[in-house]
Amino acid sequence: RKCLELAMLNFRTAAFGLRTALLHDPNRPNQDSDAGVPSWSRLNDGMPAAVRAKRLLAVLWRKLGDASNELGQLSLKAGELPSAEQCFENALSAFDRVEDAENCAIMTLNLAAVLRRKAYAEFVDVKHLTLVQRQLYVKAITLYERALASLGPRRKQQGDQRTKLDQIRSIVQIELAGVYTAFAQQLQAGGRVSLDDGKLGVS
Repeated sequence: RKCLELAMLNFRTAAFGLRTALLHDPNRPNQDSDAGVPSWSRLNDGMPAAVRAKRLLAVLWRKLGDASNELGQLSLKAGELPSAEQCFENALSAFDRVEDAENCAIMTLNLAAVLRRKAYAEFVDVKHLTLVQRQLYVKAITLYERALASLGPRRKQQGDQRTKLDQIRSIVQIELAGVYTAFAQQLQAGGRVSLDDGKLGVS
């Protein structure tokens, strides 16, 4: 766990440092054109240094997302829900920066699952659903709908990409149906649930 925390720190520091350098370098070449790029800004393969830096930045964001997700999973297993929620939010932000729809959807799923578990765990003894508990369910539903939207229109996807995203869509739809069912059952039962019912896995 400590290694993951250190990895996240270093990936984040490197990513923001590189991003700042790209934003503030007045001599960086246009990413859409090689015209006017001085020879010193290229490596042996002829790729402009700024283009190479941007590709490296994308790799760093993905690695930060992966590390944040792994730490979130560990926190979730340990029952540390606030920490898990923060880690999944960090992962979602990192993947969103590189427009990774697949991983954004998965991180959104993980976040929604944390909220569902919080709704069960924190209010298991109440006789009626509280306002905070209702808000957690509504937020979880919103996240599932966001995950579906992030996958984009199916008609524009083909081949392996469509197959993979269809699998994620199916998971999201099943989880969304599950949260609606759980919400309805608690409304009907007056908010009484068991601790075992609150143990929910994360994709």
